Amino acid sequence: VTGVQTCALPIWFLIMLAYKVDLTEFDGPPGLKTFDTCFDILAKVPPGATKDQFRLMLQNLLAERFHLSVHHEARTLHSSALMVGKGGPKLKAVGESASAGPSADGTPSARNLATDPPWTVSQVGDRCFRLTAKRMELKALAGFLESVLQTPVEDETGLIGLYEFTLDFLPPGYPSAGESDVSRGDEDCATDIYSALQRQLGLKLNAAQKLSRDMLVVDHVDEAPTAN
Repeated sequence: VTGVQTCALPIWFLIMLAYKVDLTEFDGPPGLKTFDTCFDILAKVPPGATKDQFRLMLQNLLAERFHLSVHHEARTLHSSALMVGKGGPKLKAVGESASAGPSADGTPSARNLATDPPWTVSQVGDRCFRLTAKRMELKALAGFLESVLQTPVEDETGLIGLYEFTLDFLPPGYPSAGESDVSRGDEDCATDIYSALQRQLGLKLNAAQKLSRDMLVVDHVDEAPTAN
């Protein structure tokens, strides 16, 4: 039996893996797509299990332990587009050989997810958040921005491959730029996420536009799993 361990993952990330969807392709109760609650999970996958079989196992785990229930429906959404800003991107490309974390089709790696995640989020000071990316696709960045902005974000940068970067930002609703304490070295945190994207990464978010999409809708999910 091969053990697959994931480390401190939010429930929305597990839903993404189980149903092979991006953050922009599912919806659910308010607060679902946050980092407030994460879980350490130790799962066992039989040798030779396919990626589709793995996803079905994870779906069953979420249904049994979190009482997850979902359905599909067509929706018209207001979406933003992530694009290259004036002056070009400020990103460091990394080789495919450095790739870690979930594969393109959502299959996790025990070592990668537990000990060497492709990107992490941390809080710096009282208000600033930091996204530290070692190997991140711009499609994944668009998905991360959706979790912050709570609105669909499409990757229209045209940039492929993996990138290394750091993004310091204030999420919407946090104190304004003038209230940030730049004396403590958080100058980048003195800007909202829109300005931070342009200044630090050379990227921008355009105005909202309508987008038709088949959505996976979460009807119910428990805040905590049932006991072992």
